[in-house]
Amino acid sequence: MVSNDVLTDSRVLRHAGSLGRRGHDVVVLGVKSKRTALEEQRERFKIIRVRLKAYEKLQSLADSIKGRHARSRGLQRGAAAVASAVSPSFPRQLLRESSDTALFVSQLLDTNLTMSKKARRLDADVYTSNNLDVLPAGVIASGRRGDRYLVYDAHELWSDMSALTLRLRALFYDLEKALIRKAQAVMTINEFIASELARRYRIPTPEIVYNCPERFSIPANPKRGARVIALYHGIFSSYRGLENLVLSSKHLEKDVLLLMRGAGELETKLRDLASDRSNCQFEDIVPQKEVIMKAAEADVGIIPYLPTNWNNYLCSPNKLFEYIQAGVPVVASDLPFLRKVIIGEDIGLTFDPYDPKDIASTINKVTRERELTRLRQNVRKAAEKWCWEREEPKLLQIYDRLEEH
Repeated sequence: MVSNDVLTDSRVLRHAGSLGRRGHDVVVLGVKSKRTALEEQRERFKIIRVRLKAYEKLQSLADSIKGRHARSRGLQRGAAAVASAVSPSFPRQLLRESSDTALFVSQLLDTNLTMSKKARRLDADVYTSNNLDVLPAGVIASGRRGDRYLVYDAHELWSDMSALTLRLRALFYDLEKALIRKAQAVMTINEFIASELARRYRIPTPEIVYNCPERFSIPANPKRGARVIALYHGIFSSYRGLENLVLSSKHLEKDVLLLMRGAGELETKLRDLASDRSNCQFEDIVPQKEVIMKAAEADVGIIPYLPTNWNNYLCSPNKLFEYIQAGVPVVASDLPFLRKVIIGEDIGLTFDPYDPKDIASTINKVTRERELTRLRQNVRKAAEKWCWEREEPKLLQIYDRLEEH
């Protein structure tokens, strides 16, 4: 079970494929979106998506109210209208935040109630909740019968996410504390988050299954031009340090091109920041199946995430393993897991994500020819270790143990 439409959730798709290949009858429950069908048959598993009818009605009502409000403001005249548009009043801002919170909570309630009903009808032996936002559905679906099991896969420290208000963080912390012990198996994405979950909730340390992709055959000569390419690929969203990364292009060596490949809410702002420089260019996001192949065209991969909360601080982004499988050295924020892999495997360097000059200096060091040659050799060795072929047995053992009970 997962709260997205499953289309690009690499971890869920990878786990489902491995379990299906093992011979299990696997159904992935997701949420219907405009770009997906209600049901989809993949090679080794089936995807069923639920409609959130109650939430869709509330969202439609909220959109209608916002639309009417925007039109009424458009009819206003004079300085008052300009002031209102630029700086909304405190009551209006409070109302907007309360409305967004209410929609968010209603979406979670609808997701868990709808998904748990669908899941119970499937009468599965094992239910897996991917992240805290569908853990209640897993608890409800697995019930109290001793022959049904619940697996909780914590993709992150969900209650610490930046998008949540302090009140919601406290609420989800208590929810996770109450429900995590009901799972017969708990796993997560790295040892730092595993230790934190064990400390917070006084549970045995969760199993660790790294979110590595399958081994990729790196082309002999993937480069597409003479310039040294420093690549960021992914979503252009807040708290990823992308503004500082773009600003770092002012201090890059003349032969280095900063390539921003992706899309998202910050794209216009990032393009504006880079408008006066030709050494920072943008490309459209590529399909998931092409991410590693396209990354192999670069000379170095970048992960500039900001440690704005505990979840970001302990993160292990998918792009780290994608860069490794692409044979690309990595420069990244000096965060615990990133430092462990990058420095431990000697495949790059870390930097201060708040300092554009330090970001540029680090990229410049790594992209010199002699250093690049040395690091590429190390990355090829690291790719043999940080791959799904090494992680898949760990996943299968978790489910095998449940089958033995």
